[in-house]
Amino acid sequence: MFFWGLLTVVTVISNAFVAASPSGLSETEFIQRLEKFVTIKYLKTDDVNDMLEFIGKNDIPNNVSWDLFKQVTNQVFQCFKVQTLRHRAAKAFENLVGVSSRKGDIFYGTNQDSMPFMNDILENIKEISKALDEESLFLLYKAASSIIGYGMIRGHINEIGNAYAISLVSVPNKMLEDMLNDNSDIENVFNNEENVDSILKVLNMYNGALQSSACHPYVSKHAFDLFCKFKKFESTNEKLKDMKNAFRKLSFSFVLTGNQFKDLYPMLNVIYNDGEDAEFFNDFFEWIKNYSQQVETLETINDEEMFKLQIAWSIVNNYGNEIIFGSYYYYAKVLFDVVAKSEIEISNEFMRHSFNLHDKIRYQYFTLSILPAEVVSEVGSGLKEFRNEILKLALKAFDRNAQHFMLRYRDMVLFDIINNYFGLNEDIINLISSLLKNDQCDDFFCFGLYKTALTRLGHENLKHGNFDNESELFLNFIKSLGDLSHIHPKLFKIVMDRIIFVLNHKSRNVSNAGLEALNTLLERFSHYDFSEEVYQHDMLDSTHPIYYILDNAKFFYQERFETTLKHLLFFVTNESYNQNSQILFKLFKFALKFKSDETSVSQLKEITRNILMERFPSFEKYRLQDIVNGFVCINCDFESFKRHLKSFCNPKEEQKELDDGEHEGSTQGRNVGFVGGKPKDRKSNFSKVEQKLGELVAVKDLGSE
Repeated sequence: MFFWGLLTVVTVISNAFVAASPSGLSETEFIQRLEKFVTIKYLKTDDVNDMLEFIGKNDIPNNVSWDLFKQVTNQVFQCFKVQTLRHRAAKAFENLVGVSSRKGDIFYGTNQDSMPFMNDILENIKEISKALDEESLFLLYKAASSIIGYGMIRGHINEIGNAYAISLVSVPNKMLEDMLNDNSDIENVFNNEENVDSILKVLNMYNGALQSSACHPYVSKHAFDLFCKFKKFESTNEKLKDMKNAFRKLSFSFVLTGNQFKDLYPMLNVIYNDGEDAEFFNDFFEWIKNYSQQVETLETINDEEMFKLQIAWSIVNNYGNEIIFGSYYYYAKVLFDVVAKSEIEISNEFMRHSFNLHDKIRYQYFTLSILPAEVVSEVGSGLKEFRNEILKLALKAFDRNAQHFMLRYRDMVLFDIINNYFGLNEDIINLISSLLKNDQCDDFFCFGLYKTALTRLGHENLKHGNFDNESELFLNFIKSLGDLSHIHPKLFKIVMDRIIFVLNHKSRNVSNAGLEALNTLLERFSHYDFSEEVYQHDMLDSTHPIYYILDNAKFFYQERFETTLKHLLFFVTNESYNQNSQILFKLFKFALKFKSDETSVSQLKEITRNILMERFPSFEKYRLQDIVNGFVCINCDFESFKRHLKSFCNPKEEQKELDDGEHEGSTQGRNVGFVGGKPKDRKSNFSKVEQKLGELVAVKDLGSE
């Protein structure tokens, strides 16, 4: 029995593995297919085509032997010789060498190899490159470059990696040199279809190889000489548009993989000076100063100028040292302003660069303390202005890429608020509101950041030194919190805590803004089916500070109270949560405590009566007085108030509970009794309520004597 039970378990596990495998095969079946593939001699078959697609889409199992792995790779290179198989062979090779566990063996070789397998791969690449199309070449060289990059990072054996890089790039270098030697006249190069095809292949090889910085130093300078001549060549040939895009892609790849700014000289000399030698292209400061002056004079930004700007923007982010950013931030801001104010779509790449610049600005604020006071003042003012421009751009792009860059947005805005670098401004208010509405974070650290940031905004801006009671900016920020009803429940609690904090502030303007925010939230609750999780755990918890605030607020404004009471009555008579009654009870107690004279109590009863008449127009007016007296009662306790509210909202349920001994924890139904019942039931329901209210009022009156 044990054996058969064990066999069943093994079978289930095996079947689960096969089902979970992307290929639908067990490892044994996978290896059998590979073994069959390497034995095929005639390659022009559908089976080979299907097998290449299979290898391109499925990861090779880890238990495939090293010898079989090499055989499969060599067979894939044989498939490159068949024109119809080349593209799938390129994808198969890319997937084969993409497995990190194999890259080390390819780069260094194993004990079984007389020399590293990478040498065989490079020889195969040299043999087949001229016959491949542009896309296949890019995939092939990109995959080979990834092996070189892996080995250089892991092993730091520069001699081996450099030798591989030289070998890989030597193929396009040789093709380019041969073509230029055969065509001394530039017209012959670009007017010849064969030459154009060859150049496109060369550029795709370079762009693939430049996925690793190891190949950067070995790219032929002839490529940029050709680029310079191409810029001056005019033609309507459609293929030349592809060539322009390939040259531009090469320029970006060259920027991203260079080690020092001076390494970019061949490319910069072409892009910014049309091949005319200029010494300032060897110095970052001189270059950015010179180019920013040119940009400031531009009246329009055409396609070529936008390309230059994007290259410059990439250079600033990749070669501009953050330690000395204070020395060149002005020129960087010139470039930023021109791009940000243009009509182009804000790309993800541009946003990444913007976040990087923001990090450089933040770093500068750590170092300003060691600079002379006059420098701190000038640089600090300039950095603050630059940072605000980045905020505006971030807000402009928020809707399109919020989820993609949520972590960066959160980091940028919240940390700056917490560190109090730049104070409060309209852009940061709009951004933090957008963050609160869209952030679906669910980790403790994230919520802590929001709590600290919102607390800082409130406390720092309420200090006498930097806050004026008439500050519209801050008051608008407080009021805007009322719009944040549909946010993550835990973020909602943080927002509520801030509203409650300002409700008790001694400034009428501040507490009034808090009341407006609270009223906005209550109004939204009355119109939307909000999350029960929020109601139960945040808004309606009896330990919530809202009760403390309602008991201890220093100001009372009748018009605000009336609005709040109206929302609460609407809310309570449409919801099923018992805790709501405590909010309403505290609100009445707050009003009676603040103004308990006879005139004020009468006014409060009149306000309540008018609201109930508006809310329930079918009530008999002379009977409302008993209901109002039950609500506006100085001496009644919470339990009496809750029973009165329950009988008001749900007389049938209340009567049943009275008969059963009144179970305190039962759930009230929504919209039943005369509040939500059918018209024909209301009269009988009301008579029961009338009887109950009479008893309650009599008890309350007796207790007050």
